Amino acid sequence: MKSNQALHGELLELEGHLRDLDILPGRLFRPPFGHVRPDSVVYLRRRGIQTVLWTTIPGDYRPAAPLTLFHRAVRELAPGSILALHDGTNLSPAPVLELTRMLLDYISQQGWQAAPLDTALRPEVRE
Repeated sequence: MKSNQALHGELLELEGHLRDLDILPGRLFRPPFGHVRPDSVVYLRRRGIQTVLWTTIPGDYRPAAPLTLFHRAVRELAPGSILALHDGTNLSPAPVLELTRMLLDYISQQGWQAAPLDTALRPEVRE
């Protein structure tokens, strides 16, 4: 696990690179491997960044058939769940594409809706 100082430095560097590209930095942060340090959460909060973990993680970063991953994912999936999937693995073929299709079909069949976290966690706007 990285030190707080290393993590904070990487975040500042990333924000600088994004600014150079005229891209607004994200306001959500999932700590690598889910390792949370309380002082890093405070640091991030002061920068306007919310720390977010997952409720469901099927393990798609390890070799497994999409159907196996699907069964792991839906075992505890419910409205409001935060599902962690990985698109940056070295697995070939990457199971996440087929898994995502299966999960979206399942979610639709349940009458639920999938939403990206940046919209799902946004405070409701009242008119």
